[in-house]
Amino acid sequence: MALLRLSLLALALFGLVAHANTVEMPLPGFQCQGMSHSVRLPGKLSQLRALGRVTEEQTVHVQEWDGYKTVEKMLRFEGLYVQVITFSNDPERYSLAALHLESPKWQVSPFRIGQPTSEALARLGAKGSSPTGTWRFSGESETLHIESSSGRLFRVVYECYTG
Repeated sequence: MALLRLSLLALALFGLVAHANTVEMPLPGFQCQGMSHSVRLPGKLSQLRALGRVTEEQTVHVQEWDGYKTVEKMLRFEGLYVQVITFSNDPERYSLAALHLESPKWQVSPFRIGQPTSEALARLGAKGSSPTGTWRFSGESETLHIESSSGRLFRVVYECYTG
């Protein structure tokens, strides 16, 4: 249920629109972190915040646990949106819920905005028959969306399992 809520929230917050021409592809074993196709973010929350100027921070959900709280937050940078779960009992710890990339200035993914679509798809073992479209690569519980127009990536979205 939490995964469904997070996925729906990520889709709503990020404005990800499913296109009629979305290509669904399995990507066995895909994970948002720790793999060659994964997000590359620093391990501590303060380091994540130091990536650039946070233009907006929004609290999405707060949950009380035995002795601590988790806070789901959306951190917006220019061209980068990061949704994380933070922990009151460990202020440097965070869990990645989603990442939305729309600017070539960010080097937090092996996929770059403006990169040729064919190059990105080849890296994932897929072939694109159209220079414009949306590809959805799904692992067991995490997903990578790649969107392109005129043969170039313009949006990359990671949806991540947080437990």
